[in-house]
Amino acid sequence: MRCNIWRTIAFRRRSHKDSRRVLFGNYEEADAADIPRVPDGVHDTTLIPPIIDRVRPVLYHMVSTGWGTGVILEAKDFFTMGPDRRELHCIILDQHAINCVNNKRGLDKTMVSVKDFVWVCDVKPTLQALRNPWGALEEARIPRTTALENNSVYFFRVSSFAFLTPDTLEEPIYGIVLFKVQRRNQTTHLKIAFEGAPEAVVVTAKLCDFSLEDIQVDDFVCATSRYNVSCAIRFSEPSSCRKESSCAMR
Repeated sequence: MRCNIWRTIAFRRRSHKDSRRVLFGNYEEADAADIPRVPDGVHDTTLIPPIIDRVRPVLYHMVSTGWGTGVILEAKDFFTMGPDRRELHCIILDQHAINCVNNKRGLDKTMVSVKDFVWVCDVKPTLQALRNPWGALEEARIPRTTALENNSVYFFRVSSFAFLTPDTLEEPIYGIVLFKVQRRNQTTHLKIAFEGAPEAVVVTAKLCDFSLEDIQVDDFVCATSRYNVSCAIRFSEPSSCRKESSCAMR
C-alpha cells in the first residue's frame, strides 16, 4: 500500500508543473493528431498498471458517460486531490487521450460504462483551462457535493491512460428486454433489466453475439458481468502514516 502514496505524490507534482505553465502562459501541448484513433469496437485493457518512462499511474473511476464525445472520471484515492488540489477531483477522458495499451487515441464510448476503472498516467489542460486559466482553476476547485454537477468546469483532461480489466463473475446474469430503440426502422440498441442492476442497461450491437433485429420485448438474455464495485473514494494509506504522508504531498 505504501507505494501508492509515492505514485500519487509524483502524479500531483507533474500535474502541478503543467498547471503552472498554463497559468503563466508558457504551456505547449504536444500534437496527438497524427496518432491513429482507436477503431470502433476495440477496448483493450490491462490488469497491471503500465509504467512508461518510470511514470506510474494513479487510479480513477468513471462516473458519467454523458459528457460530449468523452467521459468524466473521478479520483479513486483521496490523496490524489487532497484538500488542496480539488481540480484533480474530476477530470475528462476524451478522444485526444492516448491509450498506453494499444498506443491509439481516444475510446469507443459504447464499450465503457459507469464504474469502469481507469489508470491515468498523466493529465493536460482542458480547452476551458487554456482559454481562461485562472478562472477555470478557481471554478474547478469549488468543492463538489457530488461528482456530477451541472455547468461544472474541468481544468484537467487525461493525456495518457489505460483501462483496468474488470473482475468478471464466474456465472452469467440474466435479464429481460424492456425496450427496442429504433431509428429509421433499424434497432440501434436495447434497454434490458438485469438481475442486480438498479436501472435498465443500454446494450448496443457491439456487445451482443446476436442480431438486435432478432430480439423481441420480453425476451430473456444472459450476459457476462463484472463484480459490483463501490464508487466511494478511498484512502490508499493506513491511518498511522496518513499525517506524515499528507505533509509530504505538498
